[in-house]
Amino acid sequence: MMNGHDIKTSLNEIAEASGTVIRKYFRQPLALDGKDAPSPIVTIADREAEHAMRAVIESRHPDHKIIGEEFGSSGSGDTCWVLDPIDGTIAFACGKPIFCTLVGFFDGEVPIAGMIDQPITGERWISVGGTTTLNDQPCKTSAITELRSARLGTTDPGLFSDPIQGWFSAIEQAARITSYGGDGYAYGLVASGHLDMVIESGLAWHDVAALICIIEGAGGTICDFQGQPHVPGHASYDVIAASSQDLVNSVLSLAQAGLLNRPTDRAILNP
Repeated sequence: MMNGHDIKTSLNEIAEASGTVIRKYFRQPLALDGKDAPSPIVTIADREAEHAMRAVIESRHPDHKIIGEEFGSSGSGDTCWVLDPIDGTIAFACGKPIFCTLVGFFDGEVPIAGMIDQPITGERWISVGGTTTLNDQPCKTSAITELRSARLGTTDPGLFSDPIQGWFSAIEQAARITSYGGDGYAYGLVASGHLDMVIESGLAWHDVAALICIIEGAGGTICDFQGQPHVPGHASYDVIAASSQDLVNSVLSLAQAGLLNRPTDRAILNP
């Protein structure tokens, strides 16, 4: 297995390669191609960025497996890079600098490293060796442990299924404020202590793989709606990422109280 320095070097090279492509297309006229996914569009920037990322990995690590959002799986073996060239293509297409590039690095089911890169704002979270940094400076989740004080985030509550929407509405009522939008970028904000918790449902593996090390390396907790860790191989993923286990326990207790099966409540409780 590569050492931490080599992994970080590769992550930085991958980010530079993808960022060069993305900056070229950001806020430029783009064709929006249809896609059968919760995020229903893809652009030339998504595809070219993933090509650039793959080229770095194939040059530096030709024996490693790659799983990418746009071009699927290539290579074989347990050592695997998981790529999402633009997480938040809708935000990207609308000129909002809150999308990001996600990279996860795994040995089998064991997460080794992760990266969230925002190539417009110049923010790069990297987690290697159990520590998460933002632009090479250690970062840490907030000290918030009570749901009533928490800043809650989700990309789009409309993506929750009916039972989950009822549960999420109860969490919104209990939290201090709620912020919508952000995609993978929101998890970097949790790692840096600006958000206290993000809850999302129906994500793909390329949406989740990078986040595990980022959140845990900053002192936070990330799990599914049953409190279990995320591992490769599932069709979709539910995510709770929080600054503390106490916050996770609070939202899981609402689920265990039966609120996960409560009828839908679509009201915006924290506008």
